[in-house]
Amino acid sequence: MSAGAGHGRAVGLSVLNAGSKVLAIAKTMIVAAFFGASATLDAFWVAYSLPLLLPSLLTTVITVAFVPRFMATLEGREGPDAWAGANTLFTLIIAISIAAATAMFTYASVLVSWMAPGLSPETHAKAVELTRVLLPCVPLLTLSSVLSAISNARERFLLPALEGVLTNITVIGGAVLFAHSLGVSALTFGVLAGFLLQAGVLMWGNRSDLARNIRPRFALRHPDFLGPAAHLLPLLVGSMGSVLTSLINQYFLSHGGEGAISAMAYAAMFAYLPVEVFAQAVITAFYPALGRHFAKGELVEAGHAFAEGLRFVLFLTIPSAVLLILFSEPLMALLLERGKFDASQTASPTTRSRFTLSECARDWLR
Repeated sequence: MSAGAGHGRAVGLSVLNAGSKVLAIAKTMIVAAFFGASATLDAFWVAYSLPLLLPSLLTTVITVAFVPRFMATLEGREGPDAWAGANTLFTLIIAISIAAATAMFTYASVLVSWMAPGLSPETHAKAVELTRVLLPCVPLLTLSSVLSAISNARERFLLPALEGVLTNITVIGGAVLFAHSLGVSALTFGVLAGFLLQAGVLMWGNRSDLARNIRPRFALRHPDFLGPAAHLLPLLVGSMGSVLTSLINQYFLSHGGEGAISAMAYAAMFAYLPVEVFAQAVITAFYPALGRHFAKGELVEAGHAFAEGLRFVLFLTIPSAVLLILFSEPLMALLLERGKFDASQTASPTTRSRFTLSECARDWLR
């Protein structure tokens, strides 16, 4: 893939990501109006973070481990036997996700206590209830991660990029239609519907591979399994850093009074916009070419692709950092101050603390 083609795809994905983020901002405005920064919304954020822990780790790990191997050995090969190693990787990961969801359901109360020990008894009980409702997200998102990795390896980027659009639309619909009658539970049902819809879209988009190539398999000694598996541990260690950061934040914020976790969630949504709009698009567009060059041993070409992608990321994100730092408070006041979200919540130290250069830079460069 040429640099121009990479730029074009990255820009196209950025436009789609930007549309998704516009919907995310609209969703956040609606959630803020209905729930403000409250204890019930704290319960939702705790419940939302727990089922997403494993899929958050696996999404990056599957893509990074699988795509180069696909470029090296699977591209152009068809049939379950040719895909035996990849199918083993996929089977184990999905089996782990089902086992993890079952364990989380059983020990939901203990896990919520570990993650947010400062919650009041009522908020704790609500977080446990919502966690159990959201646990089907674990295998659903893991399945979507597998299908997204296949789509990205085949350089079909549109369907994986639709996740934010679909989930934001369903959460908005759930909040508008059912928030008055179901309260914060409306958000959980919206999230579930969105993830289910995304998995269905990815299954449809990858239907030919599902029919021809994907089967449950346990060929643990297959080289196409051992190759990616050798990279899993360092990838997991690296991915755990960002996950642990959010968990540590949540742990201490649970002692900060009602609404502290929610205030951080509002602020983080704005702070991470440049990452999710620009950086993710560039990574998605450039990574298959990078993997292909490494698979062929073309290290000079791989270095050029990496440098081109890095320059493009910095070109897009550095101006975004400056704008967020300068206009964070008026931006939040303009977008969020309505309904149950008032000026005191905009000005809270928790909300404002997310707009620091070091915090934004850390996430952009991960």
